[in-house]
Amino acid sequence: MKDNKYDLKHSNEVIKKMNKEMKQIKEEILKDKTPEEQEKIKKQWEQNEIETDRKLKIELEKYEKQREEWNKRQSELMSVEDMKQGLNDMIKELDDEWDETLQSTIDELCKGKTDEEKAKIIKAFENGFNKGE
Repeated sequence: MKDNKYDLKHSNEVIKKMNKEMKQIKEEILKDKTPEEQEKIKKQWEQNEIETDRKLKIELEKYEKQREEWNKRQSELMSVEDMKQGLNDMIKELDDEWDETLQSTIDELCKGKTDEEKAKIIKAFENGFNKGE
């Protein structure tokens, strides 16, 4: 918080100094001019300031719209925790499907076999999967 106050204080000092320097520059520019020339120059400066303010307002509005869009997009993003849970759920679902498919295959191969033959089939599957670990 103190840093922000310092930055604000420093910014205000810089702006104050710039304004003082601008005033001195304007006085220097106007000092050798006729009253008519001075008035013309002052009007031009005023028009320039109006135009600059208008452009600045447009840019600030664009910035605000972009910020609102950014905030909207941020709110639509899924949290990391939600993603983790979704991936875990998906992996579990695939794992369950795999287990069902594997069991169904083993059951199909074991149809009409003796207990000894069934044990050999199951052992062959177990050995095949244990090699991958």
